[in-house]
Parts: sequence; C-alpha cells; structure tokens
Amino acid sequence: MSDVKVRVDDVFYYPDLLVACSDSQKNPYYETEPLLIIEVLSPSTEAKDRFEKRVMYQRLPSLQEYVLVAQEKMQIEIYRRVENGWVHITYDEHEQVEFVSIKASLALNEIYP
Repeated sequence: MSDVKVRVDDVFYYPDLLVACSDSQKNPYYETEPLLIIEVLSPSTEAKDRFEKRVMYQRLPSLQEYVLVAQEKMQIEIYRRVENGWVHITYDEHEQVEFVSIKASLALNEIYP
C-alpha cells in the first residue's frame, strides 16, 4: 500500500490501507475515489491522522468510512458517513467491528491477535 496515495484536491496522503471500488482508475500512483481508508495510529502520526487527514479525507464524496486503529490498546474508531454528515463510533475489546462500506465485520480480537 505504500506506493498508492490518496489525492484530495492538490494534496496527497499515504494511507496505511485503502479500499476503492471505482472502475475508472485515472492514475496508477494515486486514488481519488476511496471507499474506505484505514490508518494505524502511532505517537508520531496520531495528531495528523486524527485531525488533518480526517478532515481532508471527509471531503471526498466517495469516502464512506475512515478508520483509526490504536496501537497501544484494543480500540478502533470509525468515522462513518450518514445521510446528514458523519458519526463517530468507537469499538473496544470484545466487540464486533462493522465495516458497513465493504459489508464486513470482524471481532476486535481477530484484528488484535
């Protein structure tokens, strides 16, 4: 995934993981229509992932979910697009994480072995 960027206007970011379902890949080096973006938080990137990147990514009409995966504890946060904006959902230990955008779910202990 390190070779594919996400383009928002004239700004490029490297997400940890993305899912895109568009048939029209306009450029092999960057994606403009991601459906799902996942970032793994680290002390050096958390502020940028949580604030700058989230705000920029949410401007993309195609984006349905922006996911933040904590490293220090079993916790996943999802910012999910809904009809009138975005909702923020936090999943903790022993919960099932729902990825609505890709119609999938995983137990948190499957993500954190």
